[in-house]
Amino acid sequence: MRQIAERLEDSTARPAKGGTPDEFIDVFLGRIEDRLGEFAPSESRLPERLSKSVRYSLLSPGKRTRALLTLLTTHYWDADPEHAIVPACAIEMVHAASLALDDLPVMDDASLRRGRPTSHRIFGDDTVILSAVALMNDAFGHVARCDALPERSRLDIVDYLSCAIGLDGLVAGQEMDLHTATQASLPEEVELIHARKTGALFAACTKIGARVAGLTDSRLDDMDEFGMCLGLAFQTYDDLADVHSDEETAGKDVNNDGNKPTLVSILGPEEAERVADRHIERALGMFNPGHNEGAPLVAFVHYLTDALKKRIDVKR
Repeated sequence: MRQIAERLEDSTARPAKGGTPDEFIDVFLGRIEDRLGEFAPSESRLPERLSKSVRYSLLSPGKRTRALLTLLTTHYWDADPEHAIVPACAIEMVHAASLALDDLPVMDDASLRRGRPTSHRIFGDDTVILSAVALMNDAFGHVARCDALPERSRLDIVDYLSCAIGLDGLVAGQEMDLHTATQASLPEEVELIHARKTGALFAACTKIGARVAGLTDSRLDDMDEFGMCLGLAFQTYDDLADVHSDEETAGKDVNNDGNKPTLVSILGPEEAERVADRHIERALGMFNPGHNEGAPLVAFVHYLTDALKKRIDVKR
């Protein structure tokens, strides 16, 4: 994906009807950054060390992929993306917390994230754990207090987000990655870990975006599957980048998978990339080609795929 756009002077600006995909994505990105800035505590809020740790994790430069997917999905279903901005930012809060935890010495022991030292290198393991707990709890609180959404929608979104984090989501995926991944020898076993560690939150993004738009039927399940396909592809492209990219390009540690089995180690780089490509093809195949409002979401999937592939190409 291209470089993050500079924040628009008018943060409440909205793309004109019929605007280009770039215009939609740039405006949505500006709104996400502004709202995240509002959600982050001030550095002077007591206890200051905790507040600074939360800000460091939440506001570090990122692509905001998950939040953008949420807004673009709401837009795809002809609803106002502004109604999805709070749950979209809540998802970014959960993601920021998960990265801070994943990077800890007892987890992946990473030293670099988004081109900067990992949070625990700056604030210590203890404060980072507490800041991650704060981020996740505040994420649920923001959704619960979101007056722009009906109560039933808020309850459903909290449910989707909870499932994406818990025993069928991020937490389970990380546990499997740490303690059972070495036992995986088949591609489907590896993808089960990927589905929980990465796919679950992607699926939550697209499902939440659709729910904000009022969907309650089988189309909601379709968007859940769409997000899962993106998440599985994203994780495999990321594993390929771990082998083929460098720290400057990736913005994080590389060659960090150790002896963990991945699709790359089981199938080889070329076949693993083909598997990821097939996930993207399946995701894109779920769109109605006659639905013009889908263009920004489709364009974003292409941007994301192209950016991930560029990371893979660095050392090839």
